[in-house]
Amino acid sequence: YYVIYFKAPAASLAEIERNYKNNENLVRFIFIKYESKKEIASWTKMSDDALKKAAK
Repeated sequence: YYVIYFKAPAASLAEIERNYKNNENLVRFIFIKYESKKEIASWTKMSDDALKKAAK
């Protein structure tokens, strides 16, 4: 399993989803949209922490 987080415009995500559907190597995938301020804040913190860790 892989977990991939995207922060992109809806059009870009639609293109990624289209490509995933056409990829025979992918069995399943799911896109989850963060909508609440709490979810977005949590994701932003996690993303910032990962970037700091990668920069070390």
